[in-house]
Parts: sequence; C-alpha cells; structure tokens
Amino acid sequence: MNNKNKSNEILAKEIVDKINNDSSIIILANEYHDYMDFRSAKENLDHDLEVKYYAMYLAMGCASFFGVYNDGKHLTRDDQKPDIFKEWMNQ
Repeated sequence: MNNKNKSNEILAKEIVDKINNDSSIIILANEYHDYMDFRSAKENLDHDLEVKYYAMYLAMGCASFFGVYNDGKHLTRDDQKPDIFKEWMNQ
C-alpha cells in the first residue's frame, strides 16, 4: 500500500470514528436529510442523498449544504430557499 492510500485509509477511519463517537453528527445529518427531502419535494426535484452523505461531510467540518446552515445542533437557515425553510420550521 502506498503512502497516499494509507493516508486516505487513516482519514476514512478517523471520520467513521468521529461519526460513531458523536451522536450529534447523526442527529444533525438526519435533520439535513429530512429538510432536504422536504425542500426537494417543494421544488419538484429528486433528493437522492443518504443520511450517511451528510454525516460524513459534517464529520469533516462542512458548515453548510446547498445554502443550508447549522449551529452544530440544528439547522438555522437556508440562504437559497428561505421561504421553504420557514415553512419547514413552522410545520
């Protein structure tokens, strides 16, 4: 195994460990997934991303997805579709 593959393998293990040891990542990933399902339905678009997609990028420090931001615990705003976000928050 070359050094690049070894580094990628170590990074992948660190990400999985972070997800497994921090339940807030899964909770937030589920919230993103639920909201993006809601938003995509309102936009008549498909949403094919899985919870693990959001969890992986949250574990790597991603602060937003598609203009949707969080405070580390919950979604806080959608800069691209604020009206849809407001509707989702009020349901």
